[in-house]
This record gives sequence, structure tokens and C-alpha cells, in this order.
Amino acid sequence: MVLVFVFFFFLMIRRPPRSTLDRSSAASDVYKRQDRLLDVKSIMEDMCEVHVSENLMGLRWTNTIKALAYARAKHSGQSRKNGESYIIHPLTVASHALALGVRDDATIAACLLHDVMEDCGASPNDLPVDQQVKEIVVRLTYVPQMGQSKNVNLSHYYKNISENHTACQIKLLDRCNNVSTMAGVFSREKMMDYVKETKDYILPLLRETKENWPEDFALLYKLKYHIVSVVDAIEACMSGFDDDLRRSCSR
Repeated sequence: MVLVFVFFFFLMIRRPPRSTLDRSSAASDVYKRQDRLLDVKSIMEDMCEVHVSENLMGLRWTNTIKALAYARAKHSGQSRKNGESYIIHPLTVASHALALGVRDDATIAACLLHDVMEDCGASPNDLPVDQQVKEIVVRLTYVPQMGQSKNVNLSHYYKNISENHTACQIKLLDRCNNVSTMAGVFSREKMMDYVKETKDYILPLLRETKENWPEDFALLYKLKYHIVSVVDAIEACMSGFDDDLRRSCSR
């Protein structure tokens, strides 16, 4: 609902270019559009936070309340590769969890904090939450070991995640958002590497989570549908691009 509102709001404030604009007015219009886009991103950030906050009303979710303020402070000034304020990502992951029916203080708090150690330099002792949430965030933090190959590091990382029910849920929610926002932002090589990691580690993690916690079937079905659909679409587009390139080079 939040994203639908933002989409239509963006359409309403968008103004088509005038064909008769001179160079200076055209440049001015570009800057105005950029300002409007920044406004929309700011609105998205605020509305994601409102969505999370509304779900806290009447609940004694002390971890989530503290995590929301802490995550906003730690991610302040950071941006994603697509230009969005970084805080939109953990807010979206938390909103996604709530939209799918997750009603657990530790889970939503960990959604909000899942990147603060890896991307903000926070330590477990810095986190304003209980030990359960700290453990989840530690498991979700990728810390490659020197001298180890990428595959060994990733295997160790995903094994740690697979041993914790909530960490599994959040990693899958996180990947949903990441695969949905990488097109047009990642390079082709980075995108295909991310697709490979998703197929090699995320989908097996999803299957393992379903085996270990069958009560999550409905949640996992929706997450799998989303992730697989996006990954298949990206692979199809890349394959089509490669075919076009080969035909062009053979002429």
C-alpha cells in the first residue's frame, strides 16, 4: 500500500518535458525533476517508517522501538547505489516482514539492525537490544576471514544463518529487497555474481528453512516466488542481451 501510494504520488508530480524548451530552461527542468525525485525518496523513507511505527502502537516491542531510532542514527548520511537513503532498505525489510504477518519484536528489531554492524562499524555491545536480537544481527553480519576463498567464507556465513530460525527469515527478506533493486544499479558482472550467489546459497537456505521450520510454509512460498521470479527475469534478459550481441558480432 505504501509503495503504491508513492508510485501514484510520483506520477502526479511528474511533468512531461516541453518540446519548445531552450537549453537553459531544459537544464532547469532537469534539476527540478531531480529535486522532485529526492522529495519522493524522502517521502518513501518517512512512509516506510510510519508503517513500522504504526505497527508498534499498542505493542510493548521495546527492542524494535530502540532499534528504529538506532538504525536511523547509524545509517544517517548513507545512500544505496540507487541514490536512496540507506535507511529505506532496513525499513522496507521490516515492512515486508510485517506485511507477511510477522508479529515478533526480536524479528522486526533485527530487520532494522541487520546491516549496522557490517556497514556502520557497530559492535554487538553497541546495539540497544537484548541478547537474542544481538545474536541474530551477528549471524547476519558477513565478516570474511583473511586467507579463505570467497566460497569458503560464504559457506561459513550461510551455515551460521541456517542455525537460527529468525536469521533465516531475515536473510530471505533481505534478499527479496536486494534482488528487486539491483537492476540498473549493479554492473552486469555484479548482477550475475549476485544471481549466482542467490542460486548457490539463498535458494538452498530457503529449502533448509522450510524443512526445519515447516510452520513457515506460507511465508517461504511467497519469498521464494518473489526471489525466483526476479532472478529468472534477470537471467532471461541477460541471455537475450548475449544472443543479440553474438548476432551483431557475426554480421
